[in-house]
Amino acid sequence: MTRRAAALGLAAVMLAGCATLPEPTVAPPPGRICQQQLKPRRLVCVDAPPVEPARAAQARALAPMGPGSTVYILRQHWSDDIKPVSVSAGAGAPLATLPRSVVRLQLPPGEQLLRLQWQGGSYQLRLQARAGEVRVLRLEGWVFWSLREYWLTPMEAAEARPLLDGLRFLGER
Repeated sequence: MTRRAAALGLAAVMLAGCATLPEPTVAPPPGRICQQQLKPRRLVCVDAPPVEPARAAQARALAPMGPGSTVYILRQHWSDDIKPVSVSAGAGAPLATLPRSVVRLQLPPGEQLLRLQWQGGSYQLRLQARAGEVRVLRLEGWVFWSLREYWLTPMEAAEARPLLDGLRFLGER
């Protein structure tokens, strides 16, 4: 019995290391955020200027950003891939996302076109932006070998709040 318990304990300790994501071993250059991919072990980085802690706290509270419509895009899905996905609206510059991240967009009232762009594909969503509104969209997708597909799904703020603790705020436009 003790031999079996020792073997189970050793297996649990060995597997516990697989359950956590390692932090990057090399510090990313200024203005970049990186994540370590488990297999194959590879560092994936995106451009992201430093974010003030107050701005990150506002994002975690899903606070409105200004007089227009504020759209939060959460990228947290069980089948997500490590590859960056860019989010843009109108003629604005794109914001790059990584898994377990959130970005915030300020949109003027009226019909808006949100675009997702990734290596090998794109997606568009038309939405009607209203002044003072806060929307939350979840960036979801799947990967099968080299095929990737992503889309945006609306979600309620109450459903999104518990997810925000584990997400990194990458920026806003």
